[in-house]
Amino acid sequence: MENGKLVDDKGKGDIIVKGMFTSFNELECPLPSSDVSKGAVVGGFKISITTDGQQYSNEETYIIFDSLCQACNDDGNCTLKVFIR
Repeated sequence: MENGKLVDDKGKGDIIVKGMFTSFNELECPLPSSDVSKGAVVGGFKISITTDGQQYSNEETYIIFDSLCQACNDDGNCTLKVFIR
């Protein structure tokens, strides 16, 4: 995350996992540990799907954050929540 915006971490490369088809519009797949579990403020994955290993779907962004402390929108823009006592 830079300047409140989720950015690509090109150094980690692609991770390929097997998914399970659950319905005509749903798949399940395991995700690796996110940096949020290691103390990062926000993290995420760009996910795409293939059935043949050659052609991939368009990427979708999956954002992981602590909703008690932050508010994030679909674009990956996150802000800290303000608590007033």
